[in-house]
Amino acid sequence: MAQKSFLDILLDGLDGISKEGLDELRQRARNTAREAVRKTPLSCRQEGLEREFARSIRNKDVDFLAQAVVDYTNDVHEIGSRRLYGLHAKAAILVENPIIGYESLIRLTHPSFGEREVMGLVAYKLVEPRKALNHFKDCPLQTTHAKVVKSAARYDVGKRDIRFHEGKLGHLIATSPEANTFLGTIAFNQGKHELAAVYLRRAADLAPSEQTKLDVIRNQFVSGDSQGAYHALPEFYATTGSSMDHPTAIRELGISKVEPVYWTAKSLVEITQDLF
Repeated sequence: MAQKSFLDILLDGLDGISKEGLDELRQRARNTAREAVRKTPLSCRQEGLEREFARSIRNKDVDFLAQAVVDYTNDVHEIGSRRLYGLHAKAAILVENPIIGYESLIRLTHPSFGEREVMGLVAYKLVEPRKALNHFKDCPLQTTHAKVVKSAARYDVGKRDIRFHEGKLGHLIATSPEANTFLGTIAFNQGKHELAAVYLRRAADLAPSEQTKLDVIRNQFVSGDSQGAYHALPEFYATTGSSMDHPTAIRELGISKVEPVYWTAKSLVEITQDLF
């Protein structure tokens, strides 16, 4: 009879264990690993955590990182390594945990322009426009998104004149759907529907999507052309493949105030990945 490999023996032992049982085993393993890390000397702990975070970020091992960024936050702060702060922040952003990521980002000593740009983006994500502007101050921003977010932060703290923002973002209007959506949304919220139509249509042309096309139809509806808006809905469904039911779409059209910038955690990951 052939001798069983270690893997075969391990799998035999796991056979029949419930999901709850496996989850408990995983939690015990995490607890054991965490205690082992904390019993090691600080320098060894730093090396091990830097290696594991770097490997997991490279492999996009989000299952490990989602728990690790929480489990090892205190260790990261106790060690105080600049490299480890950066890896921990990057891991936290990757697993959509900007709060923990921001706490490590702000501990970076002498942050680069790219790191400051990330800090500003994350601060704005956390609805902290003044902190975002502080991070962006005197920083040559690399990404279009950060430039739009800087205008959005200024808008949030009281800079409401659309001409001011047109002056800041004018060089992006021909190519950036985000800049056009932002300016179009400001115009929409201020009841300047003809101007809003120009920006929102350009955004939809540059980046056709359910959201950008709905923005155009909503502006049409709120400006008083309800019939034109209703007639535009069949084309909206045909070109976007939207699964939004008709009553929901009608309710969406009636919203008279919308947020100036649309955010997703995914966009934050994509935007920041090359900045630090």
